[in-house]
Amino acid sequence: MKTMLVAAALLALWSGAAVAQSKTTPILGTVSAVTGTELDLTKPDGSVASLKLTDKTRFAYVTAMTVGDIQPNSYVGVGATTGADGTNTAV
Repeated sequence: MKTMLVAAALLALWSGAAVAQSKTTPILGTVSAVTGTELDLTKPDGSVASLKLTDKTRFAYVTAMTVGDIQPNSYVGVGATTGADGTNTAV
């Protein structure tokens, strides 16, 4: 599970204490190390983000889907790029 891709609006920064002190920050990366109190993510640029875990930490993960898998009332997170004409294309 160390290589599980951890996505958008990820985790430790969702904890109640973090929200009270600052805004949340989405972090994307591959889990490179995990302990009972900390998670290290290797980000796409190669840098490592160390995140403290609390009992309020929430996790999300990325999995492959097709358009047919998405139904009304599904909760999904989608990344997008914005074209020169201002339209968004899901990636």
